[in-house]
Amino acid sequence: KISKKNELDKISTKIETLEVKLSKYIETRSSLKSAIDNFRRSIQSKEKEFTDNEDIISSIQKDIRELQEELKRKEKDFNEWVFTVKNKMGKAIGIDLGTTNSVVAFKDVTVRTIQTGANNEDLCRSCVALDKNGNFLVGNSVFNSWKRHAPNIVVSAKRLMGASINDSNVQKMKTNSHAYPFGIQKLSGGTEDSVAIVLRGKEYTPEQISAEILRALKNDADTKLGDVEYAVITVPAYFNEKQKSATKKAAKLAGLKVLQLLAEPTAAALSYGFDNLKDDEDKTLLIYDFGGGTFDLSILTAAGGQFVETGAGGDRWLG
Repeated sequence: KISKKNELDKISTKIETLEVKLSKYIETRSSLKSAIDNFRRSIQSKEKEFTDNEDIISSIQKDIRELQEELKRKEKDFNEWVFTVKNKMGKAIGIDLGTTNSVVAFKDVTVRTIQTGANNEDLCRSCVALDKNGNFLVGNSVFNSWKRHAPNIVVSAKRLMGASINDSNVQKMKTNSHAYPFGIQKLSGGTEDSVAIVLRGKEYTPEQISAEILRALKNDADTKLGDVEYAVITVPAYFNEKQKSATKKAAKLAGLKVLQLLAEPTAAALSYGFDNLKDDEDKTLLIYDFGGGTFDLSILTAAGGQFVETGAGGDRWLG
């Protein structure tokens, strides 16, 4: 009996051990099943994410194809426009509308200045007078007859382009009748800051006076080249949008369509060939503009045919 009891105890102990192992196995199996389920869910999520990404990639690829097609259409339109410009549009000239002097030129093989005025001079004085018959006179001969035309003679109209009557510099011009004999006042019926130039008791805008200079240059160009329709006009780099808009308006009044307003420092850089640098080449340029009425300087970075102004200075009243 004792022997049988001992055997039963051993069997009971083994059973208990097996039960413990079985319990642990069941726990492990449950953990593994849970991990497998989580892994399956993760795979399903990744598959969905991958599917979603495929849809996104497909959508992006579609957008790229559409943009490429649009680019081709734009390139075609641009090439057609260039062809039209080259073959159908009128002649174009370049104009430096200066504070003191102006110049007009054109380019065929080389750039050539168009001589202006009765004496065929390279420089046209930016000077306008109104005679007693109401006719505008422009250029060097007018300036040389200053005393005869004063006070109905205008110089430095460019300073008033897009300017405000309340500007301190405009007020200085108004009080300096020796240098600026013409009348300067607020434009009747204009905005609070608009400027009028007074000649023989009648108001004119600075754009109208500048238009007379541009018209004289255009007429000289017409004589030498035939009918001129378009122009590239240089403006100071510091010109704001109002001043640029005034310049375009003056050109329109003169019968010119503006192809581009070109910053004067950029024009100087172009004239010295800095638009023809190698692809991997760049230059930093310091450009001095010793103008008749202003002294300007600009720092340009030239690279790949592009110009970026990185600094500017000077004295707009030192000329």
